[in-house]
Amino acid sequence: MAIKGFRKPSQATPEGQALANATGDFARQLENNPLLDGRLLTSKTIGTGATNVPHLLGRDWIGWFVTSKTSTAVIYETTQLKSSTYLTLISTVAATVDIYVF
Repeated sequence: MAIKGFRKPSQATPEGQALANATGDFARQLENNPLLDGRLLTSKTIGTGATNVPHLLGRDWIGWFVTSKTSTAVIYETTQLKSSTYLTLISTVAATVDIYVF
């Protein structure tokens, strides 16, 4: 879920306008951070063959990381056939993982 952009309110005084501008500058840092526009996918089983994990972002994913796993598996990505819908992963051994994708 993307964060909503800052809507700068109109201000009658130069001080109020300066405050609105400074607030907008700060908010832009958050709006442009790709990590804040992601999803946590929980309890996904990744096998030793290519596993398509639906990421539910509604757009191509930018990156991902494992937040939890049930084994010493190494999880890595493979050829992405439909990155607008899936994150395609492979594991060295079958594992259940939580993944944050953004």
